Amino acid sequence: MPLMRPRIRARQETGGFLRNSVGKFVTLETKLEPHRDLYEGAKKMDNELRQLERMAAIGDEMAAAKLARMRERSDILPPFGIVVNGEDFTCEKPTDSCGLEHGVAQVRTECGQEYILAPDSEVAGKVARERWREMAENEPTEFRLMVGDDVLVAWALGLPAGPGSTKVSSLDEWLDLYLDAPEEDLASYDGEECAVERVSATLCEALGFIPTVAYRTN
Repeated sequence: MPLMRPRIRARQETGGFLRNSVGKFVTLETKLEPHRDLYEGAKKMDNELRQLERMAAIGDEMAAAKLARMRERSDILPPFGIVVNGEDFTCEKPTDSCGLEHGVAQVRTECGQEYILAPDSEVAGKVARERWREMAENEPTEFRLMVGDDVLVAWALGLPAGPGSTKVSSLDEWLDLYLDAPEEDLASYDGEECAVERVSATLCEALGFIPTVAYRTN
């Protein structure tokens, strides 16, 4: 569902998340300090499940029974499980190519929904700003079509203008708007920032960070 009155720019299809040179593939490093309590709880549960699986595999009936009971609990996530705005999802196993520089990643759930995950809104805002800055620098023709010639002329003259409802007097001021509203760029499906309420330790480790916000892209 498109935004009715986007604050920063008019809603347009951009051809997917990896549409400009910010989308360089990287191998993510593990950066788990923020929100470590969320990670530690998930890690403890994952370790217990893996231990029970090993014991059940060698014929330990008590371990097998406990494992079955734990798997029936609604609060136990699968290895690549995540809870976004109260909905449980299982993600496909992330690969190196799902990651972007600046520490965010795009994942696909088994039901087909795709999300950009970020450690927090601040990181997401920096990513959104950088994506547009690089488009302006490296793809000026596409950027001009997205923003509009009249807006660019107004900015050159120091006059307030903008492709969305918020008017500013320069390109830098317009780029800075994304720092507080990353969802207007990253959440191409509905323009909403979603809360990551729970996430499995396995997924955190695969991503290289603990996500606390998500932006749906399809």
